[in-house]
Amino acid sequence: MGKKDKLINRLLKKPKDFTFDEMESLLLYFGYELKQGGTGSGVKFIKEGSSEVINFHKTPSGQGIKTVCAESGHRKT
Repeated sequence: MGKKDKLINRLLKKPKDFTFDEMESLLLYFGYELKQGGTGSGVKFIKEGSSEVINFHKTPSGQGIKTVCAESGHRKT
């Protein structure tokens, strides 16, 4: 099983410690591009040729993603 498959399986288990870097890696793999917002914790991923936008909020440490966002990403990926 490759690294991306392991990350997908990990995300599907909805872990509390899924990091922003892990989510970014998966979304980049699927062709999304990171668009960082202003000064807040929100970021979005867009895919060229698609109108779908995936929004996330980083945790205050900047290392994780908020649980509600992880679940949202789970439904969209």
